[in-house]
Amino acid sequence: MGNFVKSEIMDSNTIIHHYSATSRQELIDQVDSYFKALGYKQENGVPGNASYSKGNRVMRILLGAFVKYFKVDVSVSDNMDGIYKVGVKSGTSGMSGGLIGMNQVKNEMNRIGQDLQRL
Repeated sequence: MGNFVKSEIMDSNTIIHHYSATSRQELIDQVDSYFKALGYKQENGVPGNASYSKGNRVMRILLGAFVKYFKVDVSVSDNMDGIYKVGVKSGTSGMSGGLIGMNQVKNEMNRIGQDLQRL
């Protein structure tokens, strides 16, 4: 199991957290399970370096903030010190939902950042 060490960056577009874990694969499995439990689907890549999305992009464009759509790019990398870095980058700005949509993306990224501290 990964133990949260510190946050390097945590803003509305990018999250980078550091973890100490027994193995990189174990941390990758935890992060992948976390996103799948939230309803995200892996779009491309492999766990540890993948894009996840939740919602319907076309409906978001058509109906704006009434339909939620989130996309994140997730990467897990290792460090020489046995510390692993988990990076999450927002793959959408929320502009198709106007100001409300942008706030939805910001709130989702904040929630992900706080949840990942508890892995």
